[in-house]
Amino acid sequence: MLTRVITPHRIAYVVLLAVAVAGIVIAVNNGRPNPNQVSDANPAIDALVPTPGSEVLRQAQIGIDLAAGYTAELTVNGVPIPAEQILGGDASLAQFFYLPREGNAVEQLNPGPNCITAVYWAIAEGRESASAERWCFEVL
Repeated sequence: MLTRVITPHRIAYVVLLAVAVAGIVIAVNNGRPNPNQVSDANPAIDALVPTPGSEVLRQAQIGIDLAAGYTAELTVNGVPIPAEQILGGDASLAQFFYLPREGNAVEQLNPGPNCITAVYWAIAEGRESASAERWCFEVL
């Protein structure tokens, strides 16, 4: 039976390899943003879809995910979206999304920059307490 001697050099190589792999994993995870993450500065907003500055297709779903107890209205490139065209729109979920399609207020997103404005407010406080969030993204 052949036995291998474990030398300090082999141990050092294994440790260095493990540290290098761990470093690569950490670097990749820290460099990859959450696709819908927003700043922690606004506790009312859980996510903006798509993420500001991202690239999407013309028929991409767009909107805002709010904290429980909030409601919202959406405007896409200056066009108000009727409440009946907002998907989710259920205050219990606090998710307000829009899907451009034929016959809707916005049938497709324009190539290039597009912007969404969400006017939102706590249901308990009423629309008088409304705030607005505006973000833009690129359509391919």
